Amino acid sequence: MITKECYLKMLRYADTHNKKKMYYIMKTIAQTGIRIGELQFVTFEAVREGSTIVWNKGKYRTIYFTDNLCKELLRYCDETSCTGGVIFCGRDRGKVITPGAVWKGLKYIARQVEVSEQIVYPHSFRHLFAKEYMRKVGDISELADLLGHSRLETTWIYTKTTSDEKRRKLELLDV
Repeated sequence: MITKECYLKMLRYADTHNKKKMYYIMKTIAQTGIRIGELQFVTFEAVREGSTIVWNKGKYRTIYFTDNLCKELLRYCDETSCTGGVIFCGRDRGKVITPGAVWKGLKYIARQVEVSEQIVYPHSFRHLFAKEYMRKVGDISELADLLGHSRLETTWIYTKTTSDEKRRKLELLDV
């Protein structure tokens, strides 16, 4: 899974090398937990509203955008002259970027900043969201709701820690 440090490294590269679309896609997935196939629901109107309702895997769920993310995405819309509809367009204006194009963009940025391509894929940013949510908030049932999981067992998989993370946490024990 991608670490927060690798994520931030990729963001910095995208921001400073005119890869704004990828910058905002990474931020949107990492800050909302949205699936790549749900980028079609990230619209100008939804961002202005602060949330969007997603239909995926046979159910509805609400995706929430933080105030800061809304401001950033609306600034991106202004820069790209997007006044309605899908924000992350592919080559055809008005049509959502393809998952393949996102994958390709992420892998390219990973190579540029020497982050292992094996840990960089769109879903890893969703996992990062889940891990950060549990670290900061700690409510697994609410996280399951945000991710659209029916079973807590599915959500639990997203929050598993690595051996190194477990070791670092053990160092915090005062026994």
